[in-house]
Amino acid sequence: MFRGRVDGLRRILPTTKLFLAALCVPLALAGCGTQWFTRRIEVDTAAVDEVRGIGGVVAQTVADPVYEGTVEVTAILIMDVGAGRFKEAHDVALGRLRQRGWTIASGGDADSALMKSAKWKDVILRIGRFRDFEEYGATLEPKIDKVLHSDSSKSDTYVIVALSPNKE
Repeated sequence: MFRGRVDGLRRILPTTKLFLAALCVPLALAGCGTQWFTRRIEVDTAAVDEVRGIGGVVAQTVADPVYEGTVEVTAILIMDVGAGRFKEAHDVALGRLRQRGWTIASGGDADSALMKSAKWKDVILRIGRFRDFEEYGATLEPKIDKVLHSDSSKSDTYVIVALSPNKE
């Protein structure tokens, strides 16, 4: 009598385990969201190379946030364009970018500007102050960060040029 019940459980348990596994796997994958199935978009390296030509690159990094299952890689250049203060550096950078076909999309004030290029339609470019670096969501290696922040009179002349994928 007891033996019959044990044999019956042995037949039921593998089927139940299989059913529970089939039920849990889709639920587990759904709970992971888009983390497993991300795609990556980034700007063309030729566009970054073109922008590097407006001055000396002091440091370079990336920000790579994930939006709706897509990693959007922004190339960030910290540049010295040979100016004595930020306003001058901003104007010099704008002028040199205009010479390369970039136009102001918005801004263009004393602190920042958004630019587009007919040549690089899938890229949006932002110029800003080095002191606003944290707003870009990127990090620098500690040694580089320390050097860049050690002389505020010099770092105040740097511009940040960030190139992001343009999804429009």
